[in-house]
Amino acid sequence: MTREDVFRYLNRGEYLAAERESTSPQRSAWVSVSRVDPSKRDTQQFLRNKGYSPEDIEWACHVRSFEVDRDLVGKWIYDGDVVDLSDKIVFSEKQLIEVLKYLIVPIEALDFHYRSDYPL
Repeated sequence: MTREDVFRYLNRGEYLAAERESTSPQRSAWVSVSRVDPSKRDTQQFLRNKGYSPEDIEWACHVRSFEVDRDLVGKWIYDGDVVDLSDKIVFSEKQLIEVLKYLIVPIEALDFHYRSDYPL
């Protein structure tokens, strides 16, 4: 997916994901990205819990990175199965690209979550 497509789909509210390199050969790893809508009550509480003021946010995305044992891929996965979980909120396209670079995931690797083995 092109960079322009990624931002177009995110701005339409699509949930994007990509597989990434894991820290262990026994695990699979993913990153997911979704837009954050600060006008929604649940999102406002989520942002406040993370220390942000929803009233000040114009554009934001939630970036989640995690790993699971390879044996669990294709099965029901629960919170206790997830390891190396990282949640970040980014407030610009530039920040999103920087976080993905840190995770060694090119932005063009993102795609619709249902087109991958994304387990959550």
